[in-house]
Amino acid sequence: SGGEDTASTVTFRIAEPEVTEAPTPTPAPISAPQIGASAPGYDDGSVYVFDTTAAFSWSVDGEVGGYTVTLYDAQGGVVNTGSVSGNSLDLSGFSLTPGMDYTLEVVAHPASGGEDTASTVTFRIAASEAPTPAPSMPATIDRNSDSASIENMQEQLFALGMFTNENAPERGVFDQRTLEAVLRFQQQYNAQNPGAPLIEIDPTNPDTVIDATTLAVLMSATVPMG
Repeated sequence: SGGEDTASTVTFRIAEPEVTEAPTPTPAPISAPQIGASAPGYDDGSVYVFDTTAAFSWSVDGEVGGYTVTLYDAQGGVVNTGSVSGNSLDLSGFSLTPGMDYTLEVVAHPASGGEDTASTVTFRIAASEAPTPAPSMPATIDRNSDSASIENMQEQLFALGMFTNENAPERGVFDQRTLEAVLRFQQQYNAQNPGAPLIEIDPTNPDTVIDATTLAVLMSATVPMG
């Protein structure tokens, strides 16, 4: 009809698509290893005593990527350590000293990269009740013994870690350093075997005699791996 035009406006925008970040996966936790003995022996309270050789197996709840196993001696020194993929360990190939305590630590590494878990167990190999001295050794040793026998005993004390470079004795001589090393061995043994202790010597007495039982236990002790 040729009248006046009219108009309206509206404001709008196209919404940007919402960007959603993928959630970071939470690593799946695993339980601490449950360690059990898998060789003949008996539980002596806080220590498991094996008859002749030590062996363990363990289980973990959750997906495990591997294990780190560490063997410690009674003083906390590392005897051996390494990674394993299985869940068992046979220690028959390790040179363990009967009557001495050891601790096995098993650390489990989760496959998802989460937090490690760990457990320990303390054990020993049963000591022989009446070990026999080596044929080349006398039944006892004193200051009148031949130097070869004294030196053989000193070498065994060296191998067992009873000497250091700082307190090394004179080879083949029944000196106070040798007697102090014998006493250290007796004390270490007695700490682990309170029911059948060795008679501890007086290293300041030059007339001291290394008795047959001490000598037999000392010379039959197996050198630990280190």
